Amino acid sequence: MATKDHDDLGLTDESIESSRVVIVNRKTGRFNGARDAGGLALQMLALNMTVEGQGGGIVDLLIPKDYSQIMRLIRLRRTSVLSRRSIRSKKTGNRAKERDFVLNDDVAMAKLGALFSVSNPAVFTSEAFSRWIVRELKNKTDAVYRLVRSGGVVPENLAARRPSWWQNLIAERRKRLKIQS
Repeated sequence: MATKDHDDLGLTDESIESSRVVIVNRKTGRFNGARDAGGLALQMLALNMTVEGQGGGIVDLLIPKDYSQIMRLIRLRRTSVLSRRSIRSKKTGNRAKERDFVLNDDVAMAKLGALFSVSNPAVFTSEAFSRWIVRELKNKTDAVYRLVRSGGVVPENLAARRPSWWQNLIAERRKRLKIQS
């Protein structure tokens, strides 16, 4: 079955599932990262298709009915072009697992705290702990690595986190513990 190309993007029926349409600035070549950019890209694609005579049906439903929104799309069409990019990876699951590990895995955090106190007996602050855990994960210390992996989290992902990320979650963890008690 032959597929019909949509616009000059090379959007065939097969490629639509593995890609997304983004708005790219003509001058800078950067794509629009605004919160509503995905919706705007689809509206702009629908407007382009309508202008080229391929509109109708569902395509017409994508075009906004408000005059100011239509003018916004027309202005955007002058300064930007549409491009096809691959769909972003689903890292939200990993991020949620990492947050959940730090916030809710009491046993693992207690063991990490014990390992920290053995190596740094003088200072036990969240700042020092955060720096230590990031350093140990980057150095791939065996005990810390095994402990994090046993929590179902990829240690390399946690090693990429900044100490401030750890500090913020530790502070959130403290707040939750105070509320529960």
